[in-house]
Amino acid sequence: AKAPLLAPGSPAFLRLVDRVTTSGLHEVIDNNDDLRTGTNELTKAWVRKFGAAPINTTISSVARGFRGHVTARIRATTAHDSYERLIDIPCDPSDHHIEMRADGLAAVPEVLQDPNVAGLNSASIIAAAERDANIAEFIRFYLERRAQEMASAGKDLRKQKKLEDEFTPRVETTLVALKGAVERVLRIKATYEVDGREYASNLVINPRLNEIMSAPDSALCSVTGAELPIDCLDTCAISLKRGLKHRLVKSEISGRQALPTFGRRCSVSGKQIFEDEAGISDVTKAIVTRDLLKTCAVCGKKGEPEHFSRCSFTHVDVLKERIAISEISNKPYRADHEQRSVVTGKRGHRSEFITCHETREPLLALEAECCEQTNKRVRPGILDVCAVTGKRVLPSELDVSNLSGKRALRENFVRSSVSNVSFIEDEGVRSAYGKYCAPIEAKQCAWSGLPVHPEDIRVCSLLGLPIHFQYLSDSTGRFQIAEELLSGMRRTADGSDGWDDIQPYVARAVVSRRCRIIGAETSPDGKNIAVCAEVKSFLGLKTQYAGMVFSKLRQAVIGRVAIAKRDAKSPSGLKIAA
Repeated sequence: AKAPLLAPGSPAFLRLVDRVTTSGLHEVIDNNDDLRTGTNELTKAWVRKFGAAPINTTISSVARGFRGHVTARIRATTAHDSYERLIDIPCDPSDHHIEMRADGLAAVPEVLQDPNVAGLNSASIIAAAERDANIAEFIRFYLERRAQEMASAGKDLRKQKKLEDEFTPRVETTLVALKGAVERVLRIKATYEVDGREYASNLVINPRLNEIMSAPDSALCSVTGAELPIDCLDTCAISLKRGLKHRLVKSEISGRQALPTFGRRCSVSGKQIFEDEAGISDVTKAIVTRDLLKTCAVCGKKGEPEHFSRCSFTHVDVLKERIAISEISNKPYRADHEQRSVVTGKRGHRSEFITCHETREPLLALEAECCEQTNKRVRPGILDVCAVTGKRVLPSELDVSNLSGKRALRENFVRSSVSNVSFIEDEGVRSAYGKYCAPIEAKQCAWSGLPVHPEDIRVCSLLGLPIHFQYLSDSTGRFQIAEELLSGMRRTADGSDGWDDIQPYVARAVVSRRCRIIGAETSPDGKNIAVCAEVKSFLGLKTQYAGMVFSKLRQAVIGRVAIAKRDAKSPSGLKIAA
């Protein structure tokens, strides 16, 4: 018979490869003989090494690992091309292992439905297969080709999507064959007895090597002096030394553990405490939990709560011997805060007192007098009375008038704009614009007779008299009453029954007997009268008008006599004679 030629690439060779790769083969050796016995012996030897008595050995979990080679078929395809090859991948238990429960000790089945049961890491196999240089070159080529084809599609999105799908390489990896051995690593919980107490430690054992791969560190026990696993030991919170857990004492305050030498008993609560949690009472010299000791805010001594009282004002704890009772409120207070009223002599806590603003002495609020200006309180006998408002105020709030010597609040004082002396507002003379002067500095208005501020006095250009500016015309600066009498705009006839008495004085002033009074107006104080007289000359053909001010008190004409003619064309209605 003729034998087929199985040359690479021939149809017979490819059919044989397909049959082999489709079914998959394995040659996996499972080393699981008598694992428990060897594990127990290793565990007992480890326990006896530090003088403990073995109790039990329990397998917590098993890690199956695979050591050998894997043959995988990797196939890369696009819509137009494909490439596949077989690659051999080495496996090590450090990368290929699986954690299982204690049933991981069972033998691996003859037929491997799931390669992971042997400890294989599928992700690592796929990653190793995709790193193959030939596959990587195939992928690189078609990724570049895809970019070129998509660029040629322009802005046609549907064509771009079609080309992207056709030229995107897709990789498929299939496990073909296994050859190697399954190894196990056991995680053991070893239970043993030390100093009459049961403890447990976790070990990691490799049965193939018959050795313990991982075990807890050992340390010196400060109680027994033996080297023991740290699982049996705990750290003293004070000395930081290690000791057997059951030999350490526990603080009932903080829950910490420490060596027995650091334990103390609180004389107040009876609880177990440590020396760094304890204090010594300065009163009884007993050991007390530090948190229960109170500190005197006055002397700084510490003691049990029953030896303390609380200050009702500062709310601090004070030894009873340092507490006093207030004569004001009958409340307890710390003695170092005691004050005494300078008025009644009562004693109490300093917060019950106020301080006199002037003397800085303590007194009770009910004993104090209050300044009506500043609301500051002082001891009796200090406040003074304001001469203007009658308020009782602090002496520092009062000033003295330079005119009368009276004392009043500063807000009632003004200053002279003439001499700059200060005085009470009612004592001075006020100008129309709010300035003041002393009465002695004031000027008398020739018309009203009142004293006025010098800045308010103007000299009438018509009569030459010093007159308050309110009586002068705004446009001419003349005495307005006289100007209006002369022009005929004012026709008052005040004091007409006395005109005959004034007539001789008027005639002498105008140096003419042919004159008669035609109008007059009395000043506000009634002491002066503004007179307008008609004066005839040139056989009565020429008429002029004379204006003047007559002083009833002095019985004389004061100031100049104004002679004028009435002129309708003039703004003032007058033409003043030269």
